[in-house]
Amino acid sequence: MSWTKLIRFIAVDGKTTFGDAIVDDASEVPQKLEQNELYALELEGSDPFALVATGKKVQVKTLLAILTPSDVPVIRCIGLNYIKHSKLFWSCWNRPDINFCSSQGGRQNPTTIPISLRQAKNMHRILQ
Repeated sequence: MSWTKLIRFIAVDGKTTFGDAIVDDASEVPQKLEQNELYALELEGSDPFALVATGKKVQVKTLLAILTPSDVPVIRCIGLNYIKHSKLFWSCWNRPDINFCSSQGGRQNPTTIPISLRQAKNMHRILQ
């Protein structure tokens, strides 16, 4: 890979792109951004694992999330630490083994549970 401190951002020229933040430590990013002193070496491409360095230094205007909703259409969470999160949607759980799925858009865009999971024995699931 050609980066060490990957960021996705809107540059001062309005272009949305990936870049390698020009900082000594990642903890400097928020302060440099606030002071309008954050720069990055521009990276071309849309896949974070297949980016190509352009060698161009660009000023960062706004930081964005590395992954977009289209990069992550389904969120799968497994484990007891997700019980609290799942209770936001459903009132109670009666089993300790949790497989909690969610999709972008919630109830407007329901998650499709694979057939292999739907047919699994001893699987507690709640479908939206």
